[in-house]
Amino acid sequence: MAVELVRIDDRLIHGQVATTWLKDYQIEQVLIVDDAVSQDEMRKTMVSVAAPVDVKVKVFSSARFQHVMQRAQIKRRTLLLLTNPITAEDLVAGGFPISEIIVGGMRRMPEREIISKAVSATAAEQAAFRKLGEQQVKLTIQTVPRDEKKDLLKLLH
Repeated sequence: MAVELVRIDDRLIHGQVATTWLKDYQIEQVLIVDDAVSQDEMRKTMVSVAAPVDVKVKVFSSARFQHVMQRAQIKRRTLLLLTNPITAEDLVAGGFPISEIIVGGMRRMPEREIISKAVSATAAEQAAFRKLGEQQVKLTIQTVPRDEKKDLLKLLH
């Protein structure tokens, strides 16, 4: 499997992702797994336009991604991009191997508790992070590759 990086960032593809993560990891394709984004044609177009021209972008619902992964193998250097840990938990529960997730951005919202400068999470999202941790998934907060890595689980309340 050629998944070089699994990242949670609800902004999806933006400047930091396009200029640092994709280049530092020599990413050839971005696979976005998110049920809401997969149903939103405008957001799908926006993420495709935001990526560098030499990087292929595909958007899947969680169920579709899991179905495709049972029949296909990832061959390109890939960034698996998610918007939340609940989707990550669903993928791991479905048998998709994830050993580490870099959490880069989960916006502040009224229902979310602040975890760090760039990461806020609802009670359900915090529970998903804890469950991923129990399944030996390393959870690191890191906005850009040059930032210090922080253990997300140590920051949960």
